[in-house]
Amino acid sequence: MLYAHFIVLLLLFLQPITAEAKGLSCSQTNQKHILILCLTNNKGGIRSHCFSLYTMLKKLGLKPIMVIRSDAYFTCEFAKKIKAQCAIYTPPAGEVEALDRMSNSKHFLHFMEGTCKKYNANFIHANFPWELRGLNELKKTVPVKVIYTIHDDNHSWRKNLDLCDAVTCVSIIVTKALKASCADARIPLFFSAPVFDEKPYRQSRSSESANNFFKKQFNIDLQNRFVCTIVGNFYAKKNQQVAIQAFDLLAKQYKAPVCLLLAGYGKCQKKCRGLIKTLGLEKQVYMLGYVNDVKSLIYHSDIVLST
Repeated sequence: MLYAHFIVLLLLFLQPITAEAKGLSCSQTNQKHILILCLTNNKGGIRSHCFSLYTMLKKLGLKPIMVIRSDAYFTCEFAKKIKAQCAIYTPPAGEVEALDRMSNSKHFLHFMEGTCKKYNANFIHANFPWELRGLNELKKTVPVKVIYTIHDDNHSWRKNLDLCDAVTCVSIIVTKALKASCADARIPLFFSAPVFDEKPYRQSRSSESANNFFKKQFNIDLQNRFVCTIVGNFYAKKNQQVAIQAFDLLAKQYKAPVCLLLAGYGKCQKKCRGLIKTLGLEKQVYMLGYVNDVKSLIYHSDIVLST
């Protein structure tokens, strides 16, 4: 279904742009590529989405190129691991963390213009709203179309719509709300389920016991408790605080033999840690930080909650 979605999406916007029309020499590639912006070093959902999208487009026989930052260590390492074809952007000194300003800078736009021409790119896939203004400027110099994925209920919808050629939403609720509020939109709006390959997780196995795994990896003594796990970075709409409050009820009122493990990091980490301390749940709720081996974490958990 996802394959069909992207085929339809690409065919809707695919236009015959010849190398001559783009001012490219005949020695340069005639194969059109799709650039996927992955400018974050965040080890969370958006980075996973970008690499999953890359893998899916490769399976479709298309030509995706990951655009990543040279200072994004984990992203670069993962790209090497899966042998992804990449265009590496090196920010000038002093711009290593200002993602919103960087994606609109002349330095970045010059790099993107050269990358579009080098790979004969006709699509750019964006994932953050601040990337769109710079890409809109880029469209004045190279004939590319911008597809923007809304990963949450971003409320600056109408402003963002004016800066791209198509929008995909990973939530059906957001898609319906967007269509209802922007009925006069000049661009197509699509729902696309999150790009995720569940097969490796379903097939994951481990020879060690859950007790040994959690003790060795996180220094947690299960004491015959059921393990409930949430994997997701700490943002307000992920609602980890609701799970913490629920476990306060389970632990104190129902005396349930369960523990809650929270994997990930983000701006609401401090708030959740404070809530755990306030409720006195340090021995029932554990914050694991970034977990590299998520497959084993899920395998050894009794319950996994989707935020």
